[in-house]
Amino acid sequence: MRHVADRVQASWTRYWFSPSAPYWLAVCRIIVGLQLCNYLRRENPSDPLSALGILPTLPGDLWEPVSYVGLLGLSPPTQTGLEIVWTATLVAAVALTLGLATRFASIVAAVGGLYLIALPYCYGKINHGFNVLAMMLLILPFARAGAALSVDSLVRQARGKPAPGTSSDFNWPVKLVQFSFAFMLLFAGWNKLSVGGADWVFSDSLRNILVFQNFVVQADESTSAVIDPIIENPWLWKSIAGAVVVSELCFIAIMFVPRGWQRMALLAVGVGFILSLDVAMQLPNPVLLSLLLVFVDWNWVAERARPYVQRLARPVTQVRAGSRP
Repeated sequence: MRHVADRVQASWTRYWFSPSAPYWLAVCRIIVGLQLCNYLRRENPSDPLSALGILPTLPGDLWEPVSYVGLLGLSPPTQTGLEIVWTATLVAAVALTLGLATRFASIVAAVGGLYLIALPYCYGKINHGFNVLAMMLLILPFARAGAALSVDSLVRQARGKPAPGTSSDFNWPVKLVQFSFAFMLLFAGWNKLSVGGADWVFSDSLRNILVFQNFVVQADESTSAVIDPIIENPWLWKSIAGAVVVSELCFIAIMFVPRGWQRMALLAVGVGFILSLDVAMQLPNPVLLSLLLVFVDWNWVAERARPYVQRLARPVTQVRAGSRP
């Protein structure tokens, strides 16, 4: 029994804390920073038609603070307060993306980003894609996310400090970032089964969602060619409903499969799932689609790209000296 426990502990340690190169974590930082910038650009509080811009004009009776907003006892936002927080968070998001003062930028981006993402939820609005972004923002302040592909790394190089080698510090944050996405899909599937059970698959649930999203919410008759064959065939929509639940529950396997082609296959499932939400349910989610890039092995990409980068970076005189007369 002790031998089994030791093996489990060794596997756990190896999974989370094996030394890793810093590039995968660096790309995760860039992806998260860019998506936070994108959110802030879309939801500028100075725009009265944006999700954040409309909040100060809403009646106070609609304010129902959720999560940490309620725990901290925060009041409904004011226009001035929103613009101050938005500006500070945008500056931090740009700095995070560039890797400038990365630790401080990641803290400010996390605090401001979590607050601004949560505010529309306090008035009843829901956007699952930004839930994942919020969880990823929580991880970066505790990670050495500016060790590579950053302004900070260029400054350290200019000061003569050695480049970071492989370290467990670059492994566990990437795993947590990936788990935040995988768990989102896992719990979505689990919630369907725990609340509706098998009836969610074998009832008219998916058909009703398709009809409501396409012909009530969007009122888009152009989707009829895609939607009509589904809603008219019970076995078709029930099969699709089963595939949705299986895809959501099984995507987390991407965290454990050992081979690259298996990871790419599951990644393709994730891409197909998100694209199907857009095509069939009129629920486009480019945020989730871009966040799927955190599952690409960027350390492998960096290793393969290194010879080409070094070749491009060779001084012209060195190239001439090695060429034939």
